[in-house]
Amino acid sequence: MKSEQNIEFVHPSLEDDRLTVPAGDTVVTVEPFSTFTGAVFRNIDFSGLSLISCDFSAVTFENCIFADTDFSHGRFDTATFVDCAFWNTSFAWARMTQVSFEKCELVDTRFAYSVLASCSFGQSKVQGLFLGTVFKSTRLDHCTLDGSSFVSAKFLQCSITDTTTSHFKVHFVNVFFKRTELFTCRMHGVMMSSCKFVEARFVLSSFMEGTVTRCTFIEPTFIHADFEEAQLISSTFTNGTITACRFGSANFDETIFDGCFLQKNGFVLANLRGAVFYDSELDRNVYGNTSDYPPEY
Repeated sequence: MKSEQNIEFVHPSLEDDRLTVPAGDTVVTVEPFSTFTGAVFRNIDFSGLSLISCDFSAVTFENCIFADTDFSHGRFDTATFVDCAFWNTSFAWARMTQVSFEKCELVDTRFAYSVLASCSFGQSKVQGLFLGTVFKSTRLDHCTLDGSSFVSAKFLQCSITDTTTSHFKVHFVNVFFKRTELFTCRMHGVMMSSCKFVEARFVLSSFMEGTVTRCTFIEPTFIHADFEEAQLISSTFTNGTITACRFGSANFDETIFDGCFLQKNGFVLANLRGAVFYDSELDRNVYGNTSDYPPEY
């Protein structure tokens, strides 16, 4: 096993499909099972390399390229990626603690069954597959998530702030969210299916024209959220607080509100016909047709 510490690598060259970079007076080969704790990589192209099971803890990558790069089973604790580009790169089964992706572009990047603890994706463009990925205390702030898919993933005490989608829909399938906050997000057309939210907060966020199907919300908080023309179908809201939200033209077929407090929200009354309210309190809401009232049981 190679071990290189506190070395800066620049000006790469390829030999036999392996990456060789000068470090001081020596040339070091970056290949599977290598260890580079504390190294700095600048302006290096890692494309086409298999770097499985490498240890890149405390490593800094600046302005690097990763196309068809395999980082599977790698360790990246406290690593930093700045202004890097990823295409068809795999971080499957990777261990990532306090990893920072700043101003990066990740296209067709896979984080299957990896664990991201206290990580951040600041001002990055993320188009990835997160299959079975676990996010712990991780921040996806000021990002775009166009075309990303989250399948059987978990978000535990995470923050998603000022994150947007624009051209391609984001998919959340069978995802578990616990004590996660979505703040000032714009996820128009988002698709959520069979997801579970426990004590999640949705504040000043827009999910216009989104589809939420067979999802469960336990003790959620919605404040100034926008679900205009959204499809909220066969979902359950339990012991939730929903305040000052827009639900104009939203569809509530077979959606249940159980023990919820709904205050100062805007609804189109006809679209509430398919909703069921159990032990819920509706206070000062605005309806498209004020001559009728939503069903309360």
